[in-house]
Amino acid sequence: MKCLIRMGRFLAILYTDFHPRLGKRAGAWMTSYKEQWIDKKTGENSRPHISVVMNFTKPTENKPALLTFNEVETFLHEFGHSLHGMFANSTYKSLSGTNVYWDFVELPSQIMENFAIEKDFLNTFARHYQTGEVLPDELIQRLVDASNFNVAYACLRQISFGLLDMAWYTRNVPFEGDVKVYEQEAWKKGTNIAGSERNLYEYAVFPYLCRRIFCRIL
Repeated sequence: MKCLIRMGRFLAILYTDFHPRLGKRAGAWMTSYKEQWIDKKTGENSRPHISVVMNFTKPTENKPALLTFNEVETFLHEFGHSLHGMFANSTYKSLSGTNVYWDFVELPSQIMENFAIEKDFLNTFARHYQTGEVLPDELIQRLVDASNFNVAYACLRQISFGLLDMAWYTRNVPFEGDVKVYEQEAWKKGTNIAGSERNLYEYAVFPYLCRRIFCRIL
């Protein structure tokens, strides 16, 4: 747990939970245990309590916790959500922090995620744990090239999820047809990337596409 101060004033409390343990579920996420809001009567700015949870590779007796590139990228993503929560400064807690429109909520996380392939950022911490050598430029370039591989495929795949979501959740009459045929028809507007056996998303899928557009704009 860390108590964060900004310009001499209390900003937020950040809880970190980095390693797996018995009973802990897999994955990574940010949680807001207490939202930020401003009291109308007193003017007090009630600051948030935020957590970032990971399942990093554990350290051993002979090695520290050496993170994979995916682990670093995932941490930056969730930390972006955490920053969004910690720097909240709204009157109403229902509109504070990550309580924003879904086409914006993934923007701070995507901005932070982009740092995973930035040389200046990597050189501040990404060093060989024995020699202290920074990542070679050639290896960083390989990371950049890999991050750009198949991006058009990934974009169309995300669009296909959105088309499928809208086809189901904008219906106003009961469905009685063939599910597979209906989904294939919905995908005709784009490219059928997602497998027909994939479960429907129970959450909005466009935010993950919109965030990349917003990042380029900013």
